[in-house]
Amino acid sequence: MKSIISLSTNNWQYLLTLFLGCMLACTMGAFGPIYMNALNRLGFESELTRISGNTIDVTIFGPRLPASSSRLNQTNDTVDRTLYSYFDESIEYQYRTYKSGVYLLGYNNREIPNEPDFSYTVARGWVQTIKDLEPNISLLSGDFDVQNNDETHYSALITKLTQQRFQFELGQTIELRKSIDAKELIQVVITGIFEPNYKDDKYWNNVEMFLDPPPLADTADATPPPGVRVDADEPPIALFISEKDFGSYAEGAGNGKLVSSIWFAGIDKNSFISNDIQYPKLLSDSFERKIKTSLAGSTVFVSSIKGIVLNIEDKANAANVSLSVLITSLITCGILLVALAARNLTSSRNPHFTLLKLRGASLTSLLNFYIIEILAITVVTGILAPLIATLISKLLINFTGISSQSIDIFSLLSNSPVAFLYSFIVAILAGLVSSLVSIISLLQAGRKINYARAGNESPSLIQKHFFDGVLLILGFITIWYLLFTDTAFASVEEGSSQLTSMLLPSILLVAIALLFIRLFPMTIRYLSGRSTSILNLLWALGFAYISIYIFWQNINDFDIIVLFQLCLFATATVTGYTLTTIKNSRFIIWVLGLILQASSIIFLYQFTEIEMTSTMKLNLIYLGVILLLQLIYPFLKLIENRSPLWVSMPLLRLDRGERYYSTLLLLVITSAGLITMASTVGGTFSKVQADRAWYQNATDIRVTGISKFMQDDAKKLQEKYQSFDGVESATRVMRINGGVGSISNEILAIDPVVFANSAWFREDFSSGETQKILNRLNIPLNQNSLFLPETSSEIGMWVKPSRKFNNLYLLGVLQGSQGKTRTISLGSLNKSGWSRMVAEIPRTLKSPIELLSIQIHEPGIAKNSKAKRTPGNIYLDQIFVVDETNQETIIDEMESPRWSPIPTTVIAPDYAEITNEHVYSGEFSTKYKFGVFANLDVRGIYINNLESGRIPFIASKYFENLDDFQINQGFYGTVSGRLTPLVVIDTIDYFPTLYPEKSMFLIGNIDHLTRYLNIMSRLESIEPNEVYVDADTSDNVDIGTLIKNTSPRGVSVSDITSTLNEIKSGNIHLTGWKLLSITSVIFVIISISIGNYSHLDFLSKNSASTTALLRALGINKLEIAIINLVEHFLVMGCGLIVGTLVGRQISLLIVTNLTPAGSLNTTSPPIIVTTEWMIIIPAIIVIAAIMMLTQIVASIKVYKTDIPSITRIG
Repeated sequence: MKSIISLSTNNWQYLLTLFLGCMLACTMGAFGPIYMNALNRLGFESELTRISGNTIDVTIFGPRLPASSSRLNQTNDTVDRTLYSYFDESIEYQYRTYKSGVYLLGYNNREIPNEPDFSYTVARGWVQTIKDLEPNISLLSGDFDVQNNDETHYSALITKLTQQRFQFELGQTIELRKSIDAKELIQVVITGIFEPNYKDDKYWNNVEMFLDPPPLADTADATPPPGVRVDADEPPIALFISEKDFGSYAEGAGNGKLVSSIWFAGIDKNSFISNDIQYPKLLSDSFERKIKTSLAGSTVFVSSIKGIVLNIEDKANAANVSLSVLITSLITCGILLVALAARNLTSSRNPHFTLLKLRGASLTSLLNFYIIEILAITVVTGILAPLIATLISKLLINFTGISSQSIDIFSLLSNSPVAFLYSFIVAILAGLVSSLVSIISLLQAGRKINYARAGNESPSLIQKHFFDGVLLILGFITIWYLLFTDTAFASVEEGSSQLTSMLLPSILLVAIALLFIRLFPMTIRYLSGRSTSILNLLWALGFAYISIYIFWQNINDFDIIVLFQLCLFATATVTGYTLTTIKNSRFIIWVLGLILQASSIIFLYQFTEIEMTSTMKLNLIYLGVILLLQLIYPFLKLIENRSPLWVSMPLLRLDRGERYYSTLLLLVITSAGLITMASTVGGTFSKVQADRAWYQNATDIRVTGISKFMQDDAKKLQEKYQSFDGVESATRVMRINGGVGSISNEILAIDPVVFANSAWFREDFSSGETQKILNRLNIPLNQNSLFLPETSSEIGMWVKPSRKFNNLYLLGVLQGSQGKTRTISLGSLNKSGWSRMVAEIPRTLKSPIELLSIQIHEPGIAKNSKAKRTPGNIYLDQIFVVDETNQETIIDEMESPRWSPIPTTVIAPDYAEITNEHVYSGEFSTKYKFGVFANLDVRGIYINNLESGRIPFIASKYFENLDDFQINQGFYGTVSGRLTPLVVIDTIDYFPTLYPEKSMFLIGNIDHLTRYLNIMSRLESIEPNEVYVDADTSDNVDIGTLIKNTSPRGVSVSDITSTLNEIKSGNIHLTGWKLLSITSVIFVIISISIGNYSHLDFLSKNSASTTALLRALGINKLEIAIINLVEHFLVMGCGLIVGTLVGRQISLLIVTNLTPAGSLNTTSPPIIVTTEWMIIIPAIIVIAAIMMLTQIVASIKVYKTDIPSITRIG
């Protein structure tokens, strides 16, 4: 027993390596759940701190209730009780607002009609009251409380923005009706104008949506009452009355009067912090259910909380697999280190075990010794590993730069009890690996005794084919997974594929490493001129592949000639290669074999009828390389016989001693592959986030949400931004919807020159020619434009209808210098003869003024109605203007083909032609024939300023898949609901801010598109709604902050710098992944260092006899050291190179699925695999330095070798 126990003390360094390897593997096993839980909690706290203010908003939209003060008070009490039962002392503030239903609003110059009238739009709005409004606003003019002596009206306040938008004045009366025939009439007098003071509660900093509500276009109130026309894009008017007046309104007369209640509360956001991120989500869900149960029909939003939790969960799901791949690979490295240590330990003990066996020690006692030893190591590491993993997790959390008061070491460990389970599972796995090696060692010891008398020893079957068996098992698992499952490299969102996606990289790495271990000695034998076995294997694989490939490609239409050619090629190739492999053959036979192989390759390429695909050419090149290697082999034999000892000796030892370096090589390849995977996935992860941020932003600064109703529209904002120092360019963009056939699409109208020069593009968006393609949209307008003289005050024309049209009116569309269009009425077409029709030019239009279109209007039919209109035709002649002195000037004789019909339908389109049927003056006039269809209630003619007559667009690649449409072939599509003549002149793969995976997109010229659309828009114009700013990044001025501070409230300003910083700070899993990748590199370096030292120490103890033999042959110690150095660096160098290459290739296969995209749920732009070489290169340099240092230590041991003592021992 003492002899057995002494073995542990004599081999302490190998036991320590075994312990460290097991500790590394178990620590990584426990690290996963602890670290992920910490990242989730830290991510949640980080998102909370990014929310402005100290509260979480709770918004409750009550159901629409019949107007009653008692009913409103009852619902208010219910909400109060529920709020305090859930949040109690955490409530920072609480407000409520009551809002009436939507009314039609009438005021000066825009009254509510008494009968159906669609010639103009009617405003809409409501009366509303907000608790504690007075102390939280700044009154700009008027008064809060004005005496209402006659009680015939309510006193109301409006916001400054509402006053500017609708040009209201103090004392102005507004009438409210549900419909044009409603008996109930509410009168409101404007008594004050205010704006929020933004000083107190957070609620008043985000109240714009209630003070200045958005348009009703996408709400249940979008459809107006019968008989009136409204502008869907015009915001409603909110009229704020006192709570007392609202009570009177609620109790007042009016059937079917409904009131909406809205409650707002601010909850201290720190009250949601918990050790489990599911707690705030469950709390929010429970609160919502309680409110909805108590207040049927209500809607509850606990803003941010559920979104934050879901966002964290999405990021965690995306990061889980990639983190697990790293952790699994680190566990693999630890287990391989265990295998290396166990190999060294058992090999060093073999002579002692053999001696103990001969002295009568039983196999059971030896096996029990191993079991106790391994059990002790696994138990200790299984217990210590979670503690170490917790310390590492806490350290990495500290390095994120985000502080957390709730995350400490105890909470990390207590909230992840499963870490102990994972630790012990990995410990058991490591123990099984070590036990397997130990059992093999004991079997070897027994076999040595059996072969002692026979005088020879044969390696056991398990020892000889151990790696082949492992390779076979791993290969079977990998092939089965890839061929017989549908989850290979599937999205990580599929739960069934997460485990296999996590294990597959490690399996592939180990399998390829094992394969290389088998091929490496064969390659060494070839390079040393001792064997061509590697050539035989490569040739057989290449020949079999090309033969099968040719047969498979021609299996459907195989003819006798191709079969004969294939057989001839196969016969010549096999014969030629066989002749070159015959031992002791003459030189002429060897040359003949090479000639036959070369002839067969040339024959197959030049003289056969077999199709030469790229795959075929690569196969022939492959066979040609094999032929070249056969030609080189005799020279390698010649070099080997004359090479120096420091070259030939390492090759000889590597050729015959692969069992000594196989485990180390396996560890090195796997570790190098892990470093490459970590840096590749990490580099790709960072680039994906940066590229998608740029793709989403397009330029340095993106301003969206600009409304035409704002005081500063897109044009004014563009001019303002352009005037800032540090701004290179600012360009307007219009984003609208459209359709091509039945396919809906998103349309982006841009300035093709400015946008192309300022936006971010990548070469793969359109083969590097994005700017060139966009330049094709820069088509100048022709000379057909019709401008009015500056002194013009009226415009008119001579018109002859084909008959009297009592319900048709003639309209003209004018455009001023600012791009604003105005529609004017020239009168009714109720005369059948030639009539002089004149209208005043609006004074709001600034010169130069342009006539864009002449239209007919038929009131009484809704804009989107499918009802048939009145058909007919009219003749137009002599368009003229009248100046201030009543001087008449003709600007168009209507005898040129500058006018085109507005498209109304592709079935029976309208048309315009030059005719002499009816002429007022001159030789010709223009005849416009119109049918029963309209283009959004528009019929008429317009000046088409494009030579092709169609608006050019660039489409996404999806357009090429449409059957009925072709590039450069005109067609009619819809743009913002308007039938439009289009032509696609080119296609593009990707374009910033547009996502082809969501919908087809079109890119057009903003000047072309706005000109045409505003001809069709009449009362509601279509204007640019975004501005993109390109800033000078070398300037120290913070342009993003400046633009945010000077932009109107309601717009969204996205600064690319802030966006990138937000991604880095907001996606804590990205930061955590990067920290883990760096940590993994450190762990790999440590494992390689320990394994390398253990390997060299083992070799120095087991190669003493070889060293003595070399010294006896006259080789000095320096030459022996050089031989060992060359041998060791060749093994390690090959392992690092192969591991790096394999890791890179595996990363290419899995990086698309293992790279989390954060909250950007899109695949655009496509992922570009990027390797961070600044991580790999330093890591390899450190590993090389450690290798050199350990080799120097080993060389020192060589210098201290006592040759006489070794000789005596031998």
